[in-house]
Amino acid sequence: MSESITKLPIESLPLWLPSERIGYGLRYILTSFCIMEGVHLIFLRYCFRKQSGGEGKQQQQRNNNSPMKQRLSKTAVQFTHISVCGTLATLGVYYWYFVLADGGIPIGFDERFTGHTDMGLFGYIMIAYNIWSAYVAWLIGSGEGMAMTFHHIMTTLCGILAGFTHHGWRYYSPFFGGVMEISSFPLAIMNAFKARPDWIESMPKTYLRVRICFAVAFILVRGVLWFKCIFPFMGDQWSVISSAKYATVVRYNTCIASFMPAVLLSFLQVFWLQIILKALFKMVIKVKPDKMQRRD
Repeated sequence: MSESITKLPIESLPLWLPSERIGYGLRYILTSFCIMEGVHLIFLRYCFRKQSGGEGKQQQQRNNNSPMKQRLSKTAVQFTHISVCGTLATLGVYYWYFVLADGGIPIGFDERFTGHTDMGLFGYIMIAYNIWSAYVAWLIGSGEGMAMTFHHIMTTLCGILAGFTHHGWRYYSPFFGGVMEISSFPLAIMNAFKARPDWIESMPKTYLRVRICFAVAFILVRGVLWFKCIFPFMGDQWSVISSAKYATVVRYNTCIASFMPAVLLSFLQVFWLQIILKALFKMVIKVKPDKMQRRD
């Protein structure tokens, strides 16, 4: 960032970061996308080679034209999701709990609002991840549903805000772009099982443990930690939206690209949370009779 821009008070900063920073962000997004697709292709090759090991050419050809090909493709995609979510979660925990003082918001408002340009990396990775997710969903013909599509759009919008604007709330990026992915890690493992029904049949106890781990992680991370952080975050946002000292474009940008996604994504967390609580309740009810039968 140029020295002349850095010295400006935050209410006088232009909307967009300097062109050199934007160029850096675009290169970061492209590189991240290429790495994700490279990892995906490695897993895809591994899955097909593992499946075709010891098979004759005719059997391999039949598999390539059967539902097995679709299952292998989905498995490779989920393995890639596991890798990306694990990386984001690790980075998020490191920066949020060890670099940024446990998320206790000890720094000044100006720093939370416009500082930590280096934390824009979470925005870049999230944009690349959403683009890659849409690309592979189209590639394997797997729709993700309205709720997940909405989630991708909102998180991409927040990624653009964090990665390319001065007023990007990057202080919070390690939490929302990293720590939140802790629950996505067991979700990707669970989806890998769903892509291979034969794994569920051969490892039912492992699959049950994965489902329970996902439910617990989601409740703790997106049901508890999310709301612990989202309220001070939205309080900061509202102080900008309601203040006349900021330019109209900054206030509208904060409202449309940050405050509204925060509200809508919070409702989405609640929507998913009630689904998971119902599923967890059904699992508990189902496990208890099984234990009683074994005792009898």
